[in-house]
Amino acid sequence: MARYTFVTDDDPQEQVDMHMSIVEYSRRVKGGRIRLSDGRMARVDWQAFGNISSVPGNYPMESDSMGVGIHQVEAASKADAAAGLPTEYNKKTGAAIFRDKRHRREYCERHKVYDRNGGHSDPQLGGRN
Repeated sequence: MARYTFVTDDDPQEQVDMHMSIVEYSRRVKGGRIRLSDGRMARVDWQAFGNISSVPGNYPMESDSMGVGIHQVEAASKADAAAGLPTEYNKKTGAAIFRDKRHRREYCERHKVYDRNGGHSDPQLGGRN
């Protein structure tokens, strides 16, 4: 899903970030305007549009679920590098940072987790695709 930024009509300083699929975006946004869930109207913030986080494919991606405790960041990073899969972690949150789809898939397979809602290139049950 992509992240889109809107600016409300009643307060031009208020930005609203929304995550939605392209299908949902094309259904809800007409002429660059959207009705928010609270009933207010907002317009696409075209200045922020260039920073949309879905190009390409939401990478680099931070994953809280594959992260570690902040006190474990250094040890986890060293262990991953020693296993041949260097991985960075957010030092403030401990979230794993995946560089691309391949890095995410290999990391998840190494840690024996999979994405049951994923596509053909996402981590699969049973390892290698």
